[in-house]
Amino acid sequence: MRRTDRGAAMRQLRLVDHAQDLQWPEQGHASGAPQDYPAAAAWVKDRLASSRSDASVAMLCLDVEGGVCSWLSAPSADPAVVVSAARLGAEPGRAGGGAFDFYAPGDLDSTIQPLSGEPGATRLSVLALGDVPARLLVDALDNQRVPVESVATLWHVIAQAWDPAASVDPAEALTASGPVTGLIVVDPAGRLVWCWSRAGSLLVGGSMRLGIAREDDADRPRLDAGDAARLATEWLAWAVQVGAAPGRIVCVMTPGGDAATFGQALTRAWPSTPVDAVTHEDPIAVTLRRAAARLESTPRNRARTPEPGAGVVGLSQRPVRAHRRMHLWRAVALAAAAGLLGMASWRLYARADEAEASAKAWRSRADELIRGVYPDALIPQPGKSALQVMDEEILSRRRNLRPPERTDQAMPILEELETISMVLGSGRYALESIELKSQGSAPTIIVIAESTADAEALAEALNRIGGSHVSQWSPAYASRTEGGIPKVQATFRGEWAAPAPRAGGGTP
Repeated sequence: MRRTDRGAAMRQLRLVDHAQDLQWPEQGHASGAPQDYPAAAAWVKDRLASSRSDASVAMLCLDVEGGVCSWLSAPSADPAVVVSAARLGAEPGRAGGGAFDFYAPGDLDSTIQPLSGEPGATRLSVLALGDVPARLLVDALDNQRVPVESVATLWHVIAQAWDPAASVDPAEALTASGPVTGLIVVDPAGRLVWCWSRAGSLLVGGSMRLGIAREDDADRPRLDAGDAARLATEWLAWAVQVGAAPGRIVCVMTPGGDAATFGQALTRAWPSTPVDAVTHEDPIAVTLRRAAARLESTPRNRARTPEPGAGVVGLSQRPVRAHRRMHLWRAVALAAAAGLLGMASWRLYARADEAEASAKAWRSRADELIRGVYPDALIPQPGKSALQVMDEEILSRRRNLRPPERTDQAMPILEELETISMVLGSGRYALESIELKSQGSAPTIIVIAESTADAEALAEALNRIGGSHVSQWSPAYASRTEGGIPKVQATFRGEWAAPAPRAGGGTP
């Protein structure tokens, strides 16, 4: 798309593929730019119908009119941060500034996006572009059911068409680390378009107006040593800002004697860099054909939303009919879900009415039964229902009917005697006496042992035996002689453990 009025109006369309190179309108408009976007979209659809790729427009290429590439200092390389910094500017109380104010004054008529950054660069390369004609044409093509797969500028197309290291897959260019290539294409309309590329990914770009000379009954752009000097000066400024410089230069120029002069001057102005030059009657046409051939060889399943170095991201992601249909179906799904939720809510509301009626019936039946046995429960009391009053009365009457508890506590003498017998039944001890009383005294056992060690083992066994009702046995040892044999008299005194209360609240 060729534009005019600083990129605000469409001037001409050019359709290029593997077999045709057509223009609309065919005869041009001398008095102004054609603004009939529906007619332009219908013309594109009609011409695509006669080609093999009639399903969509693979790429919409915008000329550099109304576009600029400038550097910017931003706190982050995040696209949203870069766009905000470019539109707000750095001066207090002033929005925007410089090239961005001129070429991209607002979100509704322009696009700003950062390009591929260089490691260690002090500035970011930022592309600003007036894009109203592109938006209108994409919408008109969408109305004709012709989708646009991606949108790019002429700088992006030059990088992909002429960079010798360009990759078929744009994603591979993001991880490439090859040399930077400087690309120059001369527009026969009188403009020099240049860009820097790494593996086909656009780094920076610019353009220069050229003089027009009459040669061989045709107007051709004029190149001279001054143009090469101006270009080298601009390249030096960019090299300082982005921290990179071309290691190879490719030139596509119109034929004429000045092409060789320009090439020699560029070699002197940018020394130690190989320069490859080729001439063509229409460098823009051959560039578009090379880009079309590259797109033709790209598998459709590898097509993806372009990165900033391969296209204009915002325009490539512009919502079209498919997005509107998706939102429509999403709205229908939400409406259906809301309807189902409404029906479920209505059924729950009906069930709630039924449950409330059943609860009222049960409360009425409970009140009737309570009235028959304890009418005082129906007397309103603050914070209590009739059922709570009834339960309290039942508990009170149960407590009144419970027999009095015994004040004394009987100890389980027989159980403890059986437990002690299990310890003393080993035959190594002679039981002298045992005293187990339910009340009044502590349990006492007197045993004759063979040695102090046996007595201590017995004390440990008594304290560790399970099922005992004595909490602790305290031993006391004394020497004793029987038949001339020394013995040990061990006296053990214990303490009854408090019996656990029974379920009914009493004690045994």
